[in-house]
Amino acid sequence: MLKKETKWQADFMYMNRQEKIDETCRSTLIDWLVQIHFNFNLMPETLYLTVNAFDRFCSMVQISKKEV
Repeated sequence: MLKKETKWQADFMYMNRQEKIDETCRSTLIDWLVQIHFNFNLMPETLYLTVNAFDRFCSMVQISKKEV
């Protein structure tokens, strides 16, 4: 299971490689996701998976503030 877990983890240093967004932008997006999660009364796993998918995407692709 540990081998499979590392396969799906985001690179923890990905924010250092992002040129157009920073930690503040990511924090704002995660806060928005938490509000949506709360408003729709979703399961906690949904939020965790969403944040994980976002982090994995950002660790592979350069994005701009317009895309966030």
